Amino acid sequence: MALAGGPISAMALALCDWLTANALEGGPVPFALPVADLTACAPFWVGTDPTEPSLQITAAVVAQAQRLAALQPEVAAHPWVQEATTWCVDAAGRADADTHAIELMFTLQALDTVAEHDDAAASQLEHLAALIPASGALPVAGGAEGESLQLLDLSPWPETPLRALPGHRERRGRPGPLGGRSCA
Repeated sequence: MALAGGPISAMALALCDWLTANALEGGPVPFALPVADLTACAPFWVGTDPTEPSLQITAAVVAQAQRLAALQPEVAAHPWVQEATTWCVDAAGRADADTHAIELMFTLQALDTVAEHDDAAASQLEHLAALIPASGALPVAGGAEGESLQLLDLSPWPETPLRALPGHRERRGRPGPLGGRSCA
């Protein structure tokens, strides 16, 4: 929807309302909500605490909501978008070298959407960007052997604050896992 840039959909605001109703105090959402039927559910969905906030899931949703908010003032003004974004910026300050790669990826993407107009987000973005190895490959703990996230996973959109940070440009052009070169 953000890519299309079309008129606001009632569904986008309804989704924000649903997120408000299912968010924890302060705006974050849990990794998963309770599942009534565990048949065919992956363990990571059923083994979570629905009362604990998840930076990974909240940041993933905030990143997309903020991309849409850049085009749709109604989404930008939604209380959940504002509250969850603030929560993500604050929570990003607790990320460190032990933060899971996928959580770091979504947090970078969320911060990247607001860093141009939010000084705290810009500061956190710099903090987290420093956690990206010089190779640009971020190993995924618990993933497949040798699995890693690459620069385009971490920063998929051109002309963003993350792409402009020192170090990001120096990593471009390095061989990727398939022998190709990064075009990030």
